[in-house]
Amino acid sequence: MADKAILPSALPPEEEIERLHKVINVLMKRVEQSMESQGSDYALFQSAVVLEQKVNQRTEELNKALVELGGTNRKLRRSQQALEGAIQRLNDAVENISEGFALFDPEDRLTVCNSSYRQMWGFDDRPLEDLLGSFFSDLVSETTRRGLSLSNNFDWPEARIRQHQEGTGTFEYHFRDGTCVQVRERKTEDGCTVGIYTDVTELKQREEEKHQQELAEKSLLLQSSLDSIQQGVAVFDHNELLVACNQRFTELMELPISIAQGNVPLSYIRDVDENFLALDAKQSERLFSEGKLVNYERTFSAEKVVDVQCSPMPNGGFVATFTDISEQKTNENQVRYIATHDALTGIANRNLFNERFSAMLNEAANLNHSLALLFMDLDDFKDINDTLGHPVGDRLLQAITSRINNIYPMGGIFARLGGDEFAIVMPMKKDSDDPSLLAELVIQTITQPFQIDGNEIHSGVSIGLTCFPRDGRDVDILLRNADLAMYKAKQKVSRRSRYAFYQEEMNQWVQERKEIEHELRHALGAGQLFLQYQPRFNLQQNRVVGMEALVRWRHPTKGLISPATFIPVAEQSGLISQVGNWVIETACRQAVAWQKQGLEDLTLAVNLSPAQFHYGDPIETIERILQQTGLSANNLEIEITENTLMEGVEYSIRSLQALKQKGIRIAIDDFGTGYSSLNYLKRFPVDVVKIDQSFVANIGVDSSDEAIVDTVLSLGHLLNLDVVGEGVETEAQLEYLRAHECDEIQGYFFSRPLSVECFSEFCLQQKELYEESLVTPETSGMKD
Repeated sequence: MADKAILPSALPPEEEIERLHKVINVLMKRVEQSMESQGSDYALFQSAVVLEQKVNQRTEELNKALVELGGTNRKLRRSQQALEGAIQRLNDAVENISEGFALFDPEDRLTVCNSSYRQMWGFDDRPLEDLLGSFFSDLVSETTRRGLSLSNNFDWPEARIRQHQEGTGTFEYHFRDGTCVQVRERKTEDGCTVGIYTDVTELKQREEEKHQQELAEKSLLLQSSLDSIQQGVAVFDHNELLVACNQRFTELMELPISIAQGNVPLSYIRDVDENFLALDAKQSERLFSEGKLVNYERTFSAEKVVDVQCSPMPNGGFVATFTDISEQKTNENQVRYIATHDALTGIANRNLFNERFSAMLNEAANLNHSLALLFMDLDDFKDINDTLGHPVGDRLLQAITSRINNIYPMGGIFARLGGDEFAIVMPMKKDSDDPSLLAELVIQTITQPFQIDGNEIHSGVSIGLTCFPRDGRDVDILLRNADLAMYKAKQKVSRRSRYAFYQEEMNQWVQERKEIEHELRHALGAGQLFLQYQPRFNLQQNRVVGMEALVRWRHPTKGLISPATFIPVAEQSGLISQVGNWVIETACRQAVAWQKQGLEDLTLAVNLSPAQFHYGDPIETIERILQQTGLSANNLEIEITENTLMEGVEYSIRSLQALKQKGIRIAIDDFGTGYSSLNYLKRFPVDVVKIDQSFVANIGVDSSDEAIVDTVLSLGHLLNLDVVGEGVETEAQLEYLRAHECDEIQGYFFSRPLSVECFSEFCLQQKELYEESLVTPETSGMKD
């Protein structure tokens, strides 16, 4: 019988040995039975022996394997015990940590969790065995169903499941009982999800307390800062809720102090004060839609004005600041009053007049109405100032203003434009409105005597009238035309009818003056101006002692233009400074040139226009020219008209003294034609007086003029002044002046004004005659 291999068994060693023993016993019984039935069969016996050997061998192998298995089992038991101890310790650790812990398998079933997890999510009432194996989505549904979540968002469960499945974030969940749980979930490599859940309620509370404390401190600091501000401040959020303000705000806006507690709707404040922040539609659009600052003023009373500024904030709210500008407004009103009213009379000045007149012109144009302008200038007012003093003149202006205030029409304008010039604007809404009647009433009112400081003062006025729209449509044109008409009125003899309406032909005179001004500006740079020199003859020494420089204008097409034509234009336009400076410098340079020719002791006389004092400092200019040209101040004589001196007595005295200190001689030209000059003559540092040619011309004709000449000669000699007779044209005039001991003369009888070349030749001849003692009154060559 062939041997069959004993295949390894898959049974445990103990069971395999037991099975083999059972097999051996079965086989042995079979052998015994076979031997009994067949006798001693050696082959069968031999087979049994072999089988027994194999069984023994197998048994030995199995015993050995059994021993090894026992050692292995012991190791396994020890490992199992260690593993069970580790698992128990892990479970204890997980159970004892303060954070919640949960482990979900790849199918998202809960496999591990601790009590903290169950408590946090509301599962502490369920047995652990019942909870394990639950799907995460079922757990979320149960949490939601129990109403533990604070979120009112119906999508919260889906969002929570999505976050869990992503397993990449950290989140916070708030529960209705105030608990806050921080969730940190991560995916493992094998697809499980590990979650750590931390109760951060106390931390959040501490953070919130700290935040609230910081807010309280900041709020206190903010409130202190707000209260320290002089302006009122109010902060409104995007819901128009007052969230912050200071006490100054309630004081300025006259609101209840309770509003300062904050959290007050804007609508409630408007219930208290309906005008509070009452922005119009345009202002609201600018503030809320355009996000720009809005500024306006709110007037509570005549004594209280508040400036309001609303500034938008990024969050949709706005900050309102309130500034008390009452004092500023009062000061502004005072400044504006000063700027727009005459300080002496209190009526409108030129600035306010122009402003109101312009407004009336616009209104009249829209309503198709007419206006009349009365431009008034007092007659001989300067005489009053000079004779009675400026204080009396000021009180006269105040008295005249008071009278006119009572008669000028309602709705009109009455203003002092400057000096003794006044203006009235009269509305003419009806055909019966006649400005000439108002002009006559003004004249009648002003010509009535005034009693001022014990003086009875008689005054007059000249009035020029223009009408809108006939004579002009703007302020400047109407004023200019009225001014022209006023000068026409001054030419009238009767003081009772000294008013005149503007006429179109008056513009021709204006155009001529403009043309002269334009051409004179060109003449200054084109060399059209030149000087002539009229000699002055000393009657005692019988010789030429000086000359007067006279400016002339030779126009390229118009020929010679009289100084009487262009000098007034130069004075009014301001060109007189350039013309006068050119005359002085040119004449001084020429005088130096003559001195080099042997005419050393001649005095150069130059006229100084009164207008030059208005457009610069002629004294400084004269000093500079003398220094530049090298002419000695002793050789220069400045001629100033008597009226120039009277325009500002004190200023004239200071100016003349400054010139006198430099060694310059001072002469009064046209003496006797001014205002009460004899009262002031002794105060002026004058060297020479020149008798006006109008008096000299009437010598032998008018005894009154001869008396004036005699008086001037006597007064001049008493004051140790040199007296010069101007405009001497006849021998009779010459002899009269010589007989009355006039010091010097000039005029056509002696010599006309000469060019530079002719003057040089004339003076050299006269010098030669004088030196040869051939000059006599009869043969002095006084005629051209």
